[in-house]
Amino acid sequence: GANVVRVFTLQHPRFYQALATYNRAHTDRPLYLLQGVLMRESVPGDDLFSVAAEVDRTVEEVVDALHGARRISGGYGQALGDYTEDVSPFVVGFIVGREVQPSECVATAKAHPDVTSFTGAHFRLGHGTAAEAFFAERMDRLVTHERGTFGAERPVATLSWTEVEPLPHNGRDASAQIDLANLEATDAPAGFFVAFDTYDYAATLAGSGDAADAYGKYPYLGYLTTLKAHYAGVPLVIAEYGASSSWASESYGTEGALYGGIDEDAQGVALARALGAIHTANAAGGLAFNWIDEWWKPSSISELQTFPKARYPLWHNVVSPEQSFGLLAYDDAAPQFDTWPAATGAGAVARVDAAATNAYFHVRVTLAQPFDGSSPLTLGFDTYADDRGERVLPDGTRATARCELALTIDGSSKAHLAVMTSYDLSALTQNGARGAPYRSTASDGGGWAPVRWISNGDIRLGELRSRTAQSAASSLDAVLIDGHTVDVRIPWMLLQFADPSALSVVDDDPATVGVLEASTTEGIAVVASIKGSRIETSRFRWAGWDSAPVTVPRAKPALAALQKVMTSITR
Repeated sequence: GANVVRVFTLQHPRFYQALATYNRAHTDRPLYLLQGVLMRESVPGDDLFSVAAEVDRTVEEVVDALHGARRISGGYGQALGDYTEDVSPFVVGFIVGREVQPSECVATAKAHPDVTSFTGAHFRLGHGTAAEAFFAERMDRLVTHERGTFGAERPVATLSWTEVEPLPHNGRDASAQIDLANLEATDAPAGFFVAFDTYDYAATLAGSGDAADAYGKYPYLGYLTTLKAHYAGVPLVIAEYGASSSWASESYGTEGALYGGIDEDAQGVALARALGAIHTANAAGGLAFNWIDEWWKPSSISELQTFPKARYPLWHNVVSPEQSFGLLAYDDAAPQFDTWPAATGAGAVARVDAAATNAYFHVRVTLAQPFDGSSPLTLGFDTYADDRGERVLPDGTRATARCELALTIDGSSKAHLAVMTSYDLSALTQNGARGAPYRSTASDGGGWAPVRWISNGDIRLGELRSRTAQSAASSLDAVLIDGHTVDVRIPWMLLQFADPSALSVVDDDPATVGVLEASTTEGIAVVASIKGSRIETSRFRWAGWDSAPVTVPRAKPALAALQKVMTSITR
């Protein structure tokens, strides 16, 4: 049902060759392209005009490449190669720039106080901010170059988003906004449009809570309706909307909307609902973010304790919202429990097996009797350092091993992951606060804290989903209870690994300030305890890896959910 794909920057030539090949084979339903012209993430002094010449060169390169008439050696955010395939007939528009920060808009206005309008060959901005004039000029130059070089033109836009939205409710000074509603096309028959990135968890607007769709109250619909009214007469394209199927939410949004923390089925509902709202608000279209899960992306909180970023592509941090927005997942092979010898016992705990994949540490506990939850099962995780850790588990069991984290399974729909007090990282995630050791210490009864992070609320990361084999499965399941067997999978970040591919675990040096360190572990030892019986394993140590693991792509439920809405929409 999709008819347009958006790319943020120039792709390799093979991308455009594939697009042309596909469209030649599907002339009755071609796939169109919304092409981005990327601007660097950081500009000198936050002054957008400091990179004007660079952006203009990029504009020319991108336009030439899409007309199949450019050799590019590479640049910021760009691919390279010989561009010989003319895909311009399939390009529905260009988006110049990126999501700029309010601080950049303000700094640009201060650096250029006399720039309050723009008159070009194709567009005129009678009155605006310096940042708005900057983007109007870049759009004008794109039209000039494409018309003058190729005798063609198409709609152009710059990018806006909720942080610089031009709506009065946010209380921002006009100099901190991007608003091209007053832009005029004086000699641009193809015109311009507004490209706006917005998500339901980020969109807030007084009174929008009264809006509703078939599911009930939906403030996002009210927000989009107001946004469209502001841009009356100008096509409004929602250039990004989406939902993440990550294990955790980084923040709370309007009416319970979450930045992550929903399973794959709920992700599909959220995407379908958002597209329905975009259609109802009479926007010109919507681009779902995004096609694949992106392991390489940091989130503002999770990046504090997972590092280095250069190794992110080697493992999937399923806790991080930014890594799970995709319609396609890339699944690792099933855990192999025969890699390491099992630990066995003669009591209530009969056997403990373990396995490691790129996303999880897996534990399989076999009990002498079927698990009914009448007595909790506690798993302690000794993630590093034999001489450090908490010896007394949350159920009171005194173990030989010293554990940094512990999971309590009581047979309910939730299992509870706790961390020893000195190793609690929640303060770290609160504006980068310092003070706690952020490292394991030798402790005998020092207590446990729930695993959490603090954003715009107290988000309990350690409240994990648990189910029986008779219950419906979820992509967020941490515990599966099936008779005598209890299967557990814990995301690496929740075990406070900085980088599982390098066996690197958070181990801060209190003497240093402003940086978090890590140590190399010899593996994870597990303590399994129930009804006074326990098994303590030796360390399970996996081989690190330095190349991306072999994975299998899989369509998430969101793909089918979006398809249903897309094919039902007619214009």
